[in-house]
Amino acid sequence: MQVEHLEIALKTARVIGMTMGVLMARRGLTEGTAFELLAETSQRLNRKLRLVADEVVLSGDLPR
Repeated sequence: MQVEHLEIALKTARVIGMTMGVLMARRGLTEGTAFELLAETSQRLNRKLRLVADEVVLSGDLPR
């Protein structure tokens, strides 16, 4: 059970890192600003951060 949670946490961290890289490259943002934008989008859409991050990795941009 604990191993499964750790694997999910590692996968989530990797996806969030990839998402921040996409936002930094496409929008010329700093690491901190990219994370803030991701978090704000998550809150605005009332969706989990990891789900928004998954969508960014697949589409290349933030959902509207």
